[in-house]
Amino acid sequence: MTPPGVLLAIDFGGTKIEIALASWGGSEGAGPKPRVLGRTRLETLADEGAAQAVGRALDASEDLLAVSEGAGLRAVGVSTMGFTHAERVDLAPNVPGWEDLRLPAALRARFSAVPVAIDNDVRAAARAELRWGGLRGAVTALYVNLGTGVAATVITGGRVLEGAHGIAGEVGYWLVRTGDTWGRLEEEVGGRGVRRRADAAGIRAGFESLLSSPSSTARALTEDVIDAVSAHVANMALMVDPERVVLGGGYVGSPRVVGAIRDRLAASFPLRARSPVVAVGDFGSDAALYGAVALAEDAAATR
Repeated sequence: MTPPGVLLAIDFGGTKIEIALASWGGSEGAGPKPRVLGRTRLETLADEGAAQAVGRALDASEDLLAVSEGAGLRAVGVSTMGFTHAERVDLAPNVPGWEDLRLPAALRARFSAVPVAIDNDVRAAARAELRWGGLRGAVTALYVNLGTGVAATVITGGRVLEGAHGIAGEVGYWLVRTGDTWGRLEEEVGGRGVRRRADAAGIRAGFESLLSSPSSTARALTEDVIDAVSAHVANMALMVDPERVVLGGGYVGSPRVVGAIRDRLAASFPLRARSPVVAVGDFGSDAALYGAVALAEDAAATR
């Protein structure tokens, strides 16, 4: 058996970067959630570009490892916006230069002595929920992220479905009708889209602030967003027929959003007595970071 050691997890986001050092007991997903031994948070400083964000994150990771009391690093797990390929990350427009950055190569160059596993942040979050959280033991399930980004992960056969090109579950790109044109779902109900719609209505606020606004315009906008979100989650569930739907992202802090999704699923599922259980994820804003821990755990076990 491989001796125990530590795992390094990095979660790259558009506004923040979370880095954690976690314990590892030498097995793949068989034990309890690893214990976090140390943690660092950095601002992404997206306007300053991708290179500085990655450079600062790698330096902070080295600093964190330096205080690990000599425990051996076994693997690195990384969650990132966008979708990773062998040499690059696609569909990550929020940080200038991220799509041109050779992120996998940069990570493997810095941590050449250990395996490095990289995945999309929403799929990573689903891995954390599947291993230690609300999806544990599920065979067929959905993890849905609702917030700045809108995306989903399908669990089938107890495993994350990646698809032929690694973009399975990218429902933010679903086509939706907006007036006389077709747009993308995330552009209408994602965080930036809602803020754009609020600005056009003369209200400078994001979705969470709109929920508590006394303005009739704000109420109408939030009801429209909640109605659309609940309908699309129901459609996802009808396609997959999951036993569970676990929700993550900023929107699910609102009982109104979660309640609307539960009600819509209960009303629309053909076998109403068997409509899927709907729950908020166990990891909250740490889901992608713990997903990176899960990636590192797998990489260490299969080294």
